[in-house]
Amino acid sequence: MVKTDRVSLITGNTVVAMLFMVTTEIMFFTGLISAYIVNRETSKIPWPPPELPKLPMFITGINTVILTLSAVLLVVALIKIKKSRTLALPLLWATVALGFVFVAIQGIEWVKMLSYGFTIKSAGLFASFYYTLIGAHAFHAIAGILAGSIIVLQYTFMKEESFVYNRIGAMSFYWFFVVGIWPFIYYVIYLY
Repeated sequence: MVKTDRVSLITGNTVVAMLFMVTTEIMFFTGLISAYIVNRETSKIPWPPPELPKLPMFITGINTVILTLSAVLLVVALIKIKKSRTLALPLLWATVALGFVFVAIQGIEWVKMLSYGFTIKSAGLFASFYYTLIGAHAFHAIAGILAGSIIVLQYTFMKEESFVYNRIGAMSFYWFFVVGIWPFIYYVIYLY
C-alpha cells in the first residue's frame, strides 16, 4: 500500500481546477443571496408572506447539523487517510451518506411545502428565490454526493492509492464549499 502525506491531498491539477470552480460557485451563490436580500428589503410585502405556511425552521436546523457533521467526518477522514485506508473508508462513506440524508430531508421539505400550496404562484418572488436558492444548493449537494460516491468507490477498490488522493482532495474542497455555503442560505431564507 502506498502511503500518502498531507501535501499530496491538496496539490495537483485536479485540486487547482476544483478551487477555480468553487470560486465561481461562491460568486454564483453570492449573487443569488445578494439579490434575495435586495428584493426582500425593497419589497412592499413581508417575506415570507404571512398567509403562507411557516417554513420548517426546526427540521431544517437539524438538517444543517447533519450537513455540518458530514464535513466534520470528512476532516477526520482526511486525517486518518494518512494512517490507514481501513480507518478512512468508513468516515468517507459516512460523509456521503450524511450528504444523502441532508438532500432527502430537503426533498421531503419541498414536497410538504408544495402540498401546502407554497408555489411560485402563491408566493411570487419570495417562492422564486426560495426554490432557486434551495434547489441550486441541492443540485450542488447531489453532484457532490455522486462524485464522492465514485471517488470513495475508487479508493475502496483500487490498489494504487496515489491515483485517488488528488480526487479525494478535490472532492473535499467541493464538499466543504457545499457545507460552507448552506448556513448563509439557511440564515437568509429561514432566519433573516
